[in-house]
Amino acid sequence: MRKGRWEEAVALFERVTAHRPADPVARRGLADAYKRLGRMNEALAAYDALLGLVPRESRAGIQAERGEVLAILQQFDAAREAFQEWADGDPKSAQARVRVGDTLVMLGRREEGEEKFREALRVDPSHSAAHFALGNLSFDMGRYSRSELDYKRAVASAPDFAEAWYCLALAQCRGLKRDAAVDSCREAVRSDPNCLTYRMLLGKCLLELGRLPEAVEAYTQAAELAPEDWRPLAGVAAAYYEMDDHAQAVRILLRCVRMGADDPMVYYYLGVIYNAAGDERSALAALRRLEMLRSEDAIRMARLLREQTAPARLRRSARPRPSSTRAD
Repeated sequence: MRKGRWEEAVALFERVTAHRPADPVARRGLADAYKRLGRMNEALAAYDALLGLVPRESRAGIQAERGEVLAILQQFDAAREAFQEWADGDPKSAQARVRVGDTLVMLGRREEGEEKFREALRVDPSHSAAHFALGNLSFDMGRYSRSELDYKRAVASAPDFAEAWYCLALAQCRGLKRDAAVDSCREAVRSDPNCLTYRMLLGKCLLELGRLPEAVEAYTQAAELAPEDWRPLAGVAAAYYEMDDHAQAVRILLRCVRMGADDPMVYYYLGVIYNAAGDERSALAALRRLEMLRSEDAIRMARLLREQTAPARLRRSARPRPSSTRAD
């Protein structure tokens, strides 16, 4: 339903509840319409009023929606209570247990959250969201092999779960399984072709594998998705640099600069290329722009570039990868 339709629904339900304040159907409709419009405080008040109009055994679905509103408002302890009442009222709902676990994790109670995810899997062993949540826990703890197994179980249950494919690719990257990560990235892109983040990670993996024409293609497709974003173009430039097509790399890097690029690698690459061409004046200009960024990475790269101001001292064997292509 379009936004205008939800606004009409709010006006309708407000009129009905003004005349019949104890009407649970109208009150539920009002709460849902507020939630759809992003008016979360009003939605919460409407759900709270609704709880007083229905018996306890009928509250599970209401608490599910109320918990989501509380989570959006970052009231995680109250959200956990709402989701727990949903779980208590619906013993067969694995998703209810996952949401309890999610809020426990947000509260820093990881072990309790993990137990809730496992409880969800006892209800439904193939529940993809539970496997995904366990994968996230393992990933955050640096247990990448374990997280890879959990993400694989998630996508086995839900082959179009794009975020799970993406996280699987990240875990595989951390485990230096970049060929497998490329395959997982392609599945993420297949499941959600309009997500820039997935295409960026695909380009990064291909670049690190030296599959440069494929990297150019991936980053170019990402650039077509986000024509105002310089980051995909920086990835294209990095691939051309690795292919020793410095003229093309410079053209694209300068376009990134015109678009407002603030990644130190853009200026580092420009400085290195200008150095290789013997254009010390342009190399020094790139160095000055790099120094103006003042980040830790910029300071480190400025030091490297300063050491290379004479073309004869250029050390291309030590060239780093572009941080602007990172998607994790």
